[in-house]
Amino acid sequence: AFHDLAEVLVGDVPDFTTADLAGTHFRTAEEKSIQEQWANQRVLEALPDGLRLEAERALRILADISNEQTRFFHMLDKIEPIISVWRYISHHRETLDINAFLEAMSDFFTNPKVIGTCVNEEIRGLITHLQSKEAAQKFFINDQASDRLHALLAQPMIMIQN
Repeated sequence: AFHDLAEVLVGDVPDFTTADLAGTHFRTAEEKSIQEQWANQRVLEALPDGLRLEAERALRILADISNEQTRFFHMLDKIEPIISVWRYISHHRETLDINAFLEAMSDFFTNPKVIGTCVNEEIRGLITHLQSKEAAQKFFINDQASDRLHALLAQPMIMIQN
């Protein structure tokens, strides 16, 4: 969770959100990186020694993109927003205007960066399904209509394929 502490100070606008949608909160990837480095430093300075050392270690691991665990963690961080969209549909099915909601969440369905982080084909298939507005519409109408999603979620996921 250390990676999210910086977002407490600088905010968390998904990197695929357009400038029009983000408004004054929009930052380029470079600006976001600089702000998060600044925030991480402030957080680290505020932590007691033992916890600061653990946080520094966690941040070093998260920065090592050659590490399989880091790639898996990065994937989870990128797929969480689309999973949250589906969770919202499930929890608010009774009161949700699905067409307006799907339109408002368009960026989550079209974000190309999510698929690029998938660590294997099973997860890629799941995310492709989750990024389908048509599948979300069917899920909204009848959660049993999303049999493919249920089947994929029932399978054990292999973290990393060699």
